[in-house]
Amino acid sequence: MLDAMGVEVIFLAFALDVAFGDPSWLPHPIVYMGRAIGFSEKQWRKQIRNERLAGTCFALTLILSTFLVSWGLIELCRWIHPLVATGCEVLLLFFCLSARSLEEAAMAVAKAMKTDGLPAARKQLAMIVGR
Repeated sequence: MLDAMGVEVIFLAFALDVAFGDPSWLPHPIVYMGRAIGFSEKQWRKQIRNERLAGTCFALTLILSTFLVSWGLIELCRWIHPLVATGCEVLLLFFCLSARSLEEAAMAVAKAMKTDGLPAARKQLAMIVGR
């Protein structure tokens, strides 16, 4: 069950998402995760010939490393001050959310489809995937 601070973290992260979305000038952690995925997947496939086993090892490594980095960062911030840790939690969750940006992107795809047709809509859709 979420304690009061957990609810506050979720609320603040969502409020930030609604207010700011994903600013294009801000380096997004998902971009770095995508790069890590591209590198790591190739390494696992080189080491293990069985694709299912390589994929399982890759997925477990990605999940575990994401958890450990996030947990370590929060604990480091907690060592500084509990409010710094709360701020870190809010920012990490903010990066996980993208309700505003996805809504804006979906509307851009729909508008492009209505006004300029399928090729323009595909171009707008590619911008979502590329981000």
